[in-house]
Amino acid sequence: MAWLAGVIGVCVLGSVLGSSSSYDVNISPSAVGRQFDGIGAISGGGATSKLLFNYEEQYLDQILDYLFLPGFGASLQIIKVEIGGGGDSTEGTEACHWPNEWEEPNFGRGYEWRVLAEAKRRNPSIRTAALSWSWPGFLGGRLGSSPYSNVTLTAQYTVSWLQGARDVHGVIIDYIGVWNERPSSNEYILTLRKALDAAGFANTKIVAPDGINWSAADAILANQTVLDSIYAVGTHYPGTFSTQSAVGTGKPLWASEDYSTYQDQVGNGCWARILNNNFVNGQMTATIAWNLITSYYDNLPFPSCSLTTANQPWSGHYQVNPNIWIAAHTTQFTEPGWHYLAIGSGSGNLTHGGSYVSLVDDSREVTRFTMVIQTMTYNHSICIRPTIPYFDVAPQNATFYLSGDYIPESLFVRYTKIGFNGEDSVAFEQLPPVTVGPDGSFTLELGLDEVWTVSSVWAGHKGGHDYIPPAQQFPQTYVDNFEQQPVYAEPFNFGPQTGSFEIMEAADEDDDGEGYRFVRQYILQAPVKWCNQGMTRPIAVGGRYSASHQVVRMQVRFPSTNSTSGIFIGSWLRGGFGCYLLKSQGLFFQVDHKKSTFKIGKNYVFTDIIAKGDLPSAIQRDRWYQLELRTEYLNSTHSVVKAGFEGENVFTQAMQTKNGFVGYGTASYGLGDFRNFYIQGLQSGEN
Repeated sequence: MAWLAGVIGVCVLGSVLGSSSSYDVNISPSAVGRQFDGIGAISGGGATSKLLFNYEEQYLDQILDYLFLPGFGASLQIIKVEIGGGGDSTEGTEACHWPNEWEEPNFGRGYEWRVLAEAKRRNPSIRTAALSWSWPGFLGGRLGSSPYSNVTLTAQYTVSWLQGARDVHGVIIDYIGVWNERPSSNEYILTLRKALDAAGFANTKIVAPDGINWSAADAILANQTVLDSIYAVGTHYPGTFSTQSAVGTGKPLWASEDYSTYQDQVGNGCWARILNNNFVNGQMTATIAWNLITSYYDNLPFPSCSLTTANQPWSGHYQVNPNIWIAAHTTQFTEPGWHYLAIGSGSGNLTHGGSYVSLVDDSREVTRFTMVIQTMTYNHSICIRPTIPYFDVAPQNATFYLSGDYIPESLFVRYTKIGFNGEDSVAFEQLPPVTVGPDGSFTLELGLDEVWTVSSVWAGHKGGHDYIPPAQQFPQTYVDNFEQQPVYAEPFNFGPQTGSFEIMEAADEDDDGEGYRFVRQYILQAPVKWCNQGMTRPIAVGGRYSASHQVVRMQVRFPSTNSTSGIFIGSWLRGGFGCYLLKSQGLFFQVDHKKSTFKIGKNYVFTDIIAKGDLPSAIQRDRWYQLELRTEYLNSTHSVVKAGFEGENVFTQAMQTKNGFVGYGTASYGLGDFRNFYIQGLQSGEN
């Protein structure tokens, strides 16, 4: 076997302030532990990549290179995406490919297909995974709260999404989940497995249950038939620990969602610590970060809780965060399918704090070997969840002894230092190769908050691009007629918070006799939601959050069939988005078609109505009407708010000045149309 020819065993000697300790390692084939499944990230959960594909191709390519291109940046080995269901799943909603049972699935909706395709284009070997957060309403049964009322239909829905990925977008999904952080169903898992096999997806493996802790897996672990139907037991935010019952199944264990921490130095430390310790403490062989990239507005929930940030497509600006290079310490020197060396035989905790993992590839004539070491201190590596016990880390000299038939003469070295309290940071720096002595030993001086990679594979590469455009605020003047955007795409730069909005091609002509495109809110029935069930007013938000004085103008239309009851535009929108949308405040100018009335509300749920009345003319279906909302400067503390319908003012009032997003939406689930969106910033004193 290749393993016998070249496996590497490891022994560690540590000394701090005169103290020393040693670890005897018995090198044998049994030293090879669990198979490594990879390091990855999640696009979704939800709408986390919303602004990404609005970037110019030049900068979009650069961003995607940093994430997926092997040997360049993060070199991610797993990409996991959300199967959009039309309900909010944290930062907003993701488009649903099959929202109504009577419709044919539409595989042009949503952008996760392109996330998958771009990842695969850069790395054909990347593993792909998918999971639902929300579901279309027709799967919810009588109560509308669970997708398991008809597990056969729900399995058909999931398989149809996989078919769209494969047949339309050329991406085969390797792993499929059940329902994100919500109750699992053994009946559904068994039904899904049969449906996958029957539809030609026998190689698509189930990861379940994607619950918030290991107790969510108890029902699966107790049922051998179900256990046999899944590939891996996945849990979220395990705190680097698993359970004996989970380990005892022999199934791969995954941190199928982890990290979720602000991407500052402490967040970088969190990411570095869990990448090692998920295996050292919990025997987990895959770690998947939420989320891939902050391509959503900073004023939405959980800003910058990602590997890096790209949320200014209008400027082209993006960031290359140290999390990219933390991931690279593992991903650039390993591949899924390698094996960890078992705890005590190449992987484990360092005596004076920190941890080390060794991975080997014994599929070749000469074994390939990589070791990753981290020394993150407690206060500098706290993740957002869960709370973990305090631990100490101290500087230490560590001597590693390599044993086996193949001992390299030297090892490549990459080094990261996360600086605190005025210390300089170093990211993925290439150091001179370390010489391996005649006895198979080499020594590293390990400081605090460091990551080291030593590898026989190659030196690694810190990729880069020469120019990143400077950051700029959202433009004060913004005009969008949606003509340049693909049909079925979501409108650029506006993030749906509930409901789904897509570009449509008009069947009629505009006043110039030309065809045109418009936006339609197309969800007719409340989805099986992941967030609050009370968010029943579809809305999309965007723009310059700091703006106070501006004109917002848009044309709206009530379709003749399946129409919503009302349509609104908004300004000063603030205070609650994503799953917290019910707390949203601002100015909401809504018109209702049944009685041709309007109302002005100060919150999303319209419990604080400041004006209402009749419109100057009756609203007819299938006709466009112009709405306008102005917030003009009055003095240092107040503004004049005006609302207009078809060029005629219907409301004027002085109000205390606020700021926030602008937006548009519908009063209920049902079709509502929008076109010719216009924002014009107003300077102080300008009307």
